[in-house]
Amino acid sequence: MQLSKFYLIAFLVTTLILSAVIMCSAEEIDVWRSKPLTTINWDKLISAVIQVESGGDYNAVSPQGCIGLMQINPNGALAEWNNTTYQDRHYTYYSDGTSFLEYRQHEKYTRHDLLNMDINIKIGTWYLHRIEEHYLKEHLFNVDYADDTSIIKLILAAYNGGITRLKKCNYDINCMPRETRNYVRKVMRIYKGE
Repeated sequence: MQLSKFYLIAFLVTTLILSAVIMCSAEEIDVWRSKPLTTINWDKLISAVIQVESGGDYNAVSPQGCIGLMQINPNGALAEWNNTTYQDRHYTYYSDGTSFLEYRQHEKYTRHDLLNMDINIKIGTWYLHRIEEHYLKEHLFNVDYADDTSIIKLILAAYNGGITRLKKCNYDINCMPRETRNYVRKVMRIYKGE
């Protein structure tokens, strides 16, 4: 009888300790997942990206084949959009820094569809959010300097120069090509209203 009480107490103590550790970890994870990464003014940022990318010309096509207002790369953002099957997370961001997550299925688009302003902005906006949420969030969680300006610069560097190149540069924008560094500076000037 004494032995079974001992095992019961040991089991309860172990369970309580493990529960505390698990609950703590779950709490930290819940705070991390529910907390908006930034308080970026997305409307202002998207407007600045459009100004720099195309100057507002919805028929713009770059020598590299990027199309429309946000200069969507058919082999980059469009391909990723089309290859994100069935359902994808969709964030709606509000000016107070909160966001709303919903799951929805999105349509497949072609190169020609990128000349439609609404589709172009939808994919470009989705891709900017995807860079932040999918590619940068893990990196930013592990750094101390992650203020909004730094995050926006990383998002823009990945949007213009590619997430793979940014990762190879160990998330150092100064390592990115001059064209990308200049792009980030131009967009940031417009975003900040300078």
